[in-house]
Formats: sequence, structure tokens, C-alpha cells
Amino acid sequence: MGLGAYLAAVTEKKHYEVEERRERQEVLEKPVAEEEEIYEIFEKYGISKADASGVVDGLKANEDMWVQFMMDFELKLQKPGLKMACVEGLVMGVSYLLGGLLPMIPYFAFKTVNHALFTSIGVTTFVLLTFGYVKAVATGCRSKDAVVSAAQTFLVGAAAAGVSFGIVRGINSAYHMKATGV
Repeated sequence: MGLGAYLAAVTEKKHYEVEERRERQEVLEKPVAEEEEIYEIFEKYGISKADASGVVDGLKANEDMWVQFMMDFELKLQKPGLKMACVEGLVMGVSYLLGGLLPMIPYFAFKTVNHALFTSIGVTTFVLLTFGYVKAVATGCRSKDAVVSAAQTFLVGAAAAGVSFGIVRGINSAYHMKATGV
């Protein structure tokens, strides 16, 4: 999962670079059409062509700013950083490792499956609530919203676990029915 997050971030960066090259080429080869696109953007904000002309002239005077404006307002793309790709991959990898490994530890620590199961459920609940809360606080949410986020994360995790359990139970029942000829 960590590698997947890293690759997604790298792909996003490549997409940005392709669009930026295309936009730069359009500014060089079709400046009149690109200028009209700027006026259309301002028109969406209720700014007339006459009022926007000074800004358009300023953008046309600086090719880099013109391209950046088009990336920001026409394509609505923000330049992703490759450094964040590594961080995103690491965070995702550690999250899946902890979220997947911690609930498994009771199965190695207890002799009976029932004790391990209920301990694993407790550990999973703790991990989901903690992750939901910390994620919300890290993104700038208030404590009240972080509690709601923790509850949402728990409910989604519990639903996913329930669906997984149901699928495994269904496959297991089908296998036993086939094996016993029922």
C-alpha cells in the first residue's frame, strides 16, 4: 500500500508536468486562444473583459506566470512535490503495517482463538479510533470534529471487517456444502 501511494503521487507529478508542457506549448502557438480562455475564466467571476485586460496584459508579459495562471485556474492543478510522494508512501505503508499487524498479535500471544479474537477486536477498535482522531487533528480539525472523525473511521473499519467476515463465512459455508454434498 505504501508503494501504491508513492506511485500514485509520482503519477500525479508526471500528469502535472505533461499538462504544464501542453499549456506552455499552447501559450506559444495559440496565444490569442489562450488569451480568450483567460477572459472566460474572469467572466465566470463576473469580471468584464475591460476590467480584466490589465491583468491579462500582465500575464502575457510573463510567460511563466501566464502558464501558471492557466494551470491554476483553467486546469485547476496544483504542482505536487516529489518529496511528498515519499512521505505519503511512508505514512500509508506504516498505517497499513500497524493497522494490519497489531490486530494479528493476539493470535500469536493467546492459546485460545476466542481470547485472541476478542483481544484483536479491542486492538482494532483502539487503532481505528486513534487513527481517525489523529488524522483529523493533523489536518487541523477541532477536537469535537476529531471525535466525529474517529467515530466515522471506526464505523467504516467495522463495516469493512463485517463484510470481510461475511464473505469468508459464505465461502466457507459453500465449501463445506460442496464437500459434504449438501
